[in-house]
Amino acid sequence: MAVVTSNLDQDRRFWTLVLRLFKETGVKYVGSYFLALGLSAIVAATTGAIAYMIEDVIDEIFIKKNTAALYVLAGAVMAIFVTRGLAMFGQAVVLSKISSAITLEVQVKLFRKLLCKEPSYVAATTTGELMTVISRGATSASGTLRSVANAVGRDVFTLIALLAVLLMQNFVLALGLLIAIPAIGVIVSMVTNRLRAISRRQLQASALQNDRIRNGIQGIRVVKAFGMEGAYGELMERNAEDLRRFSVKYAIVSNRIAPFMELVGGIAVAAAIAFGGWRVISLGESPGELMSFIVSAMLAYEPARRLGQARATIESSLVGVRVMYDFLDQDDGEQLDRPHAKDLALDKGEVRFNDVRFGYEPTKRVLNGMSFVAPAGKTTAIVGRSGGGKTTIASLLMRFWRVESGVISVDGQNIDDLTAASLRRSIAYVGQDAFLLDGTVRANLLVGDASADDAALEAALRAAGAHEFVMALPNGIDTSVGELATNLSGGQRQRIAIARALLRDSPIVLLDEPTSALDAETERGIQASLAELAKGRTTIIIAHRLSTVRNADQILVVEGGRVLEAGSHEELMALGGAYFRLYGESEPVAPEGEA
Repeated sequence: MAVVTSNLDQDRRFWTLVLRLFKETGVKYVGSYFLALGLSAIVAATTGAIAYMIEDVIDEIFIKKNTAALYVLAGAVMAIFVTRGLAMFGQAVVLSKISSAITLEVQVKLFRKLLCKEPSYVAATTTGELMTVISRGATSASGTLRSVANAVGRDVFTLIALLAVLLMQNFVLALGLLIAIPAIGVIVSMVTNRLRAISRRQLQASALQNDRIRNGIQGIRVVKAFGMEGAYGELMERNAEDLRRFSVKYAIVSNRIAPFMELVGGIAVAAAIAFGGWRVISLGESPGELMSFIVSAMLAYEPARRLGQARATIESSLVGVRVMYDFLDQDDGEQLDRPHAKDLALDKGEVRFNDVRFGYEPTKRVLNGMSFVAPAGKTTAIVGRSGGGKTTIASLLMRFWRVESGVISVDGQNIDDLTAASLRRSIAYVGQDAFLLDGTVRANLLVGDASADDAALEAALRAAGAHEFVMALPNGIDTSVGELATNLSGGQRQRIAIARALLRDSPIVLLDEPTSALDAETERGIQASLAELAKGRTTIIIAHRLSTVRNADQILVVEGGRVLEAGSHEELMALGGAYFRLYGESEPVAPEGEA
């Protein structure tokens, strides 16, 4: 009984998923699906007509030698085949158009969902997994609906038409053939359960393969520099072997239906020939009727075989559909805007951290009671050793993660009670990785301000010290930066990112080591630009080179997730504490007598 219940549950989940997919994705193409079904009905009807006409062909032409019937039946057969061919062509084109549209639509839907996720989610998921969800989910959605349309339209209709011919020709024999259907259903059910498990493992191996390829491409310099070609190639080879093994298993299991169907089909046709032949020989029945029955049975075999395998095919596609819905059904976790979240009502732009505690892992806290105020319109620098929590401060202010306890506020408004979009619109951000999107320099600058004209773009490039090298590129501002901006140096990427922030013109400026990839000379060249960017704005700058923050209104020394010291450069140097030591390490004091 437990097995029966389990199978019933599987069937319910199967049809629930198929119906949901149709209601959410396929319903907008219902008109096209009806057209495809109509064309399928024509294909089915013509197939049945061909089988039915065999009786007249045998009796009227070959037995009665009816010349008139010869021409009429030959013309009719030609017309039927032409009609059938056109209907099959039309059905294939319509379903292909629907499948292409659904694939692209679902890809966009999944990608938009991904863009709603916060960095905390993306950091916990591999790129290969996300790419597999988007690519496999989209193709699985369109493939499932196409398989269902083919099964219902082409195969069910054709089988119905041929069963009608069988029943008309010989009711007793037709009933005998139908006895095989329950046995086929049992075998199909056993196979599909096994295929479901194999398909899930295939999906996981495919995601890992995508990760291997991505890492190999993006990390090619590291791979070459450390002589990892052989080791990395072996990793890829082992994963490819896993995929091959799963593919072979899938092929073996899915094709187990074929020999069973051949056996059942052979028994059925052989029985029809034996029994029908006996009736023709012994009872004098029409040879044409027997041949019509046999042809109908043989034509019915192919759609019956496809229907037997359709469940297995659809189940395999549904693995990707389940993964797709698992992704779409997730909320965006703690990063979702809270109910009744309000837009930031910006006044002066004061930023305040009040006893903020946070850790990326539950047992490993990064911030331990972080408290400070970044005064409106002033520059606050955050310095300290690596691992002290400097970059985490920037991530929490942008609300890429939520705090465990404490409050981060902008102009007295808890950022957890604000919409993330309004908060981030108010912040111009330059990260230490200086990430640029695939595309041209112009496209990357327009991220800062989509309405900026050429004059504004040029001014931003000049202010960031990027104009000269950008104009020297092959196509100037319209030069492609390449995948992961590999056509540019680290310093060039950083300067374009700073120009992008200048165009943003936001009241709060967040700079996370903005000059980390620049040489000392270039860094000095853009200090004035950064000072101009900070003028009149609340600026928080996270810095490794302490010389870049000497003129900040206040400097915070962060250590162990807390503010250890606070004050101006002169005040902190006079204290002779942590800042003094850090400054001495990063900016050695010149010996006496040297300038």
